[in-house]
Amino acid sequence: MVYKRDHFTGSIQIKNEPFFFKAFSKKASFIRELKGYNTISKYYPVPKLIFSGKIDDCYVLIYPYEKIVEKKGGLLIDLLSEKNKSTKRFDKILNLYKKAFTQTLHIDTGKAAKVFFQDRLKTRIPIYYSKKFIKQDIDVLVNGENDSVQLEKIIKSISRFFENKSRFLCVVSQCDPNELNISTKPLIFDYLGGGCVPLFAEFATLFWYQIFQSKHLNPKYDPYFTKKIKKRLELKLNGRIKNKYQISNSRISFLSRYIDIVLNPCLKTRRGYDWYPEFKNFLALRILGVFNVSQMSKKDVMLSLGYLKLFYSIDSLEDPHDLLALLR
Repeated sequence: MVYKRDHFTGSIQIKNEPFFFKAFSKKASFIRELKGYNTISKYYPVPKLIFSGKIDDCYVLIYPYEKIVEKKGGLLIDLLSEKNKSTKRFDKILNLYKKAFTQTLHIDTGKAAKVFFQDRLKTRIPIYYSKKFIKQDIDVLVNGENDSVQLEKIIKSISRFFENKSRFLCVVSQCDPNELNISTKPLIFDYLGGGCVPLFAEFATLFWYQIFQSKHLNPKYDPYFTKKIKKRLELKLNGRIKNKYQISNSRISFLSRYIDIVLNPCLKTRRGYDWYPEFKNFLALRILGVFNVSQMSKKDVMLSLGYLKLFYSIDSLEDPHDLLALLR
């Protein structure tokens, strides 16, 4: 079975002016997005909301069309693929997040992000994965070493973690910081998970996008990805079935700067905070809960579950930079 989205996006012309819309079939998702927008707009630059309400059978949000998304260099994705990187342009975006995070850092439930994480233990994992697939030991190569993944054990461990832990180190953010949701203006788009979210749910999402989802899984498995966006992504696998494939230096550099500028200043105010159990469980749900791994190609199953094995088998890390060392 395939998980079906309850929303779609597009552009329309009103009196010869272009507008962007996001339409929902479910009222609950519409309300969640609207609440996310209202919260995010207090801390981040966002497009002005022109209209929100029901049109025929859909619930619709309409914004001015931001032409910058069509321009070369208009999105974070363009900065990541530039040959001559501008750290100033990166840092403009990263300092925006740093300011919002340091202003809003606190312990909370982070319930706004549950739609991307805990909820998927019920809404996606049982739909995606058959008992047969879950119960088997799946062979993978982790950085060139033979290993196996006991998926049933990992899923049970994830469930126990979230049953026993309901409060996290939180910030206000959208919890979907992919390079198509962040313009270089800068502007922040997409607010379904916006609000008070766990800091390491946010980081796990960003991390998975940068190391594998964005430039490989999205273009290959997301039917909503357009050909135009695919052309703006570089796809370079090294041809060997192993956990570690070619991650561009710009993405590693971006993660490193994110850790330095955004993440570590937050952790410095909470010295001794045991962040890794949160990170690895949120990351596991990104790996398993975005696309159906069991329906991927053999190579992508091994890559996805190899990453899962690599990061989930670790109990603790002190410095987030240690994550990047594991990728080399």
